[in-house]
Amino acid sequence: MNRSSVWIRTLAAGSLSLCAAAAQATTIVDLDALTSTGVTLQLGAGPYAVAFIGTAQGGAYNGWNPWGNNVVSGCNANGGNCAQGWTEAFEINIAGTKTQYGTAQPFFASAQVALAACQAGPLLQSINGAPATPASLPISFTLLAPTPVNFAVYDTQFFDNFGGVSLSVTAVPEPTSLALMLAGGGAMLVWRRRQTK
Repeated sequence: MNRSSVWIRTLAAGSLSLCAAAAQATTIVDLDALTSTGVTLQLGAGPYAVAFIGTAQGGAYNGWNPWGNNVVSGCNANGGNCAQGWTEAFEINIAGTKTQYGTAQPFFASAQVALAACQAGPLLQSINGAPATPASLPISFTLLAPTPVNFAVYDTQFFDNFGGVSLSVTAVPEPTSLALMLAGGGAMLVWRRRQTK
């Protein structure tokens, strides 16, 4: 095997590694319900997907309660539509545009039931306080340039809260970028085979 074929093999493997890295660039964001500051990520340009996760998926929280630990009342037989209870409500702030996310049934009998409801959907979203509209899963947004993005618990009083929200924020490779990387890797493999014949 000559040097050029070793170089091509390394370069091709590098291209495939870049594809895998781009497809799996995920950050776990843990939002403490006791603070309004949340977590700010410096994100590059491109599309992103946001999903609810719990402690089983590596997050710090399964949900949060605006009234304190295990304050629950008025729930239906399925543990939903509670007057008081657990929620996953949070907001994403991109350059001053705040989008709040939650469910039509705002409170649940436990953090696990709230998490499962948000993971299954449907969700509602409200942009800068406008009336809520349906939101699709996963939650997604696209940045046109590198931008700081803030994730925070959505509430007006924080001193009596308990728990928090855990999210995964994943950079989604754009189809054209992924296709170009795969094509480049494929072209290098074909070239390498021709060089070894």
